Parts: sequence; structure tokens; C-alpha cells
Amino acid sequence: MDLDETDVYTMSRLARMALKTGYLQIAKLYFEKCLKRNPNHWPSMEGMLKVFCSASNVVEAYGWAAQCHRKDTRNKLYVDVLRAIREKFKAALSYLDTVFTVPVAIDFAEEEKRRPLVLAMATFDELFKPRQTGFETPNLTVMPDSLKELLKIDDLSFESIGNVLVKLNDAMEKLDLVRCITYN
Repeated sequence: MDLDETDVYTMSRLARMALKTGYLQIAKLYFEKCLKRNPNHWPSMEGMLKVFCSASNVVEAYGWAAQCHRKDTRNKLYVDVLRAIREKFKAALSYLDTVFTVPVAIDFAEEEKRRPLVLAMATFDELFKPRQTGFETPNLTVMPDSLKELLKIDDLSFESIGNVLVKLNDAMEKLDLVRCITYN
């Protein structure tokens, strides 16, 4: 299996997996790499917004949602985040308008007719809920030393990560442990 940094789809999947498990810095890194390769990759744009929201970074979330909305005015997620932040953080609006010199081009009254503010607030609350990492469950098995040795990587690249995942999966099958990697 070959992985490289030109594969935006795979990087985006890795970033979503990191976001889902609560590793926000890794998710942000991979989403940034995706957007560097393809600035219009919508899943990565939404993923970055979810990273900012999961980190409770209101200023970054507001700025990113505004920037994404300029590229895609039909996306409800961007509009919901902007509306909810403007509603919840009214005292910070002058600061946000000063920091982000390009004004948000949304007719908020028209948006209220299309989609009630209650729905935007629900979306906001869901996004800003702290994510739990998958490793906090109390019912974990101790990893054998043979598997720990496989996880030591000298050169961190997509290719080395892919090779480690394949070796790890093979070793887990030999030890009769649950498979964690599935192939499509």
C-alpha cells in the first residue's frame, strides 16, 4: 500500500479519523495539507471548521466559516456557525468585525426565514461539544510488547504509516486479536 501527500482523499480520511477520535492537532495538520493541495476540497474545509469548533476556538471558527461561506454560499453549516456565533457572542462582534476585515456577506434576516435560529444554535451546540477520545474507555486490553515494537517509526510519512498499519494488522491476526484495519 502506497500513501503519499498528493492523495487528498486519503489525507482527508485520516484527518476525519483523527477528528473523530479527538486528536485535533493531527486532524488540523492533515486538513491543512489537503487544502494546500486542493483549496476547494469541501470535505477538508468543513473538517477544518469542525476542528476549530471542537477546540472551542470561536474566533477561528467564525473567520473560517466566513471564508468558506464566500466560496460556497449554499452550505448551511457555514451559515449556521456564523449565525450562532453572532447570536451567542454579541459582545465580541465589534472585535470579530475588526479582526476579519472582509465583512460577512449574509442577509441574516433572510436566513431566519429559510432556517430558524434554533436550528443554527443546535448545529453550533453539536459542533462545540468536546469530543471524547476513543482511548478513554475503561475496558482496554494491554498491548503486547511485540505490537509496541511495530509502532516505532523513525521516519514519519504516509508510506511508513501505511506499512506499519499493514504489519500491525498481520501481527494482530497472528496473535488472534481483533482486527482493527479493514481493506476495501
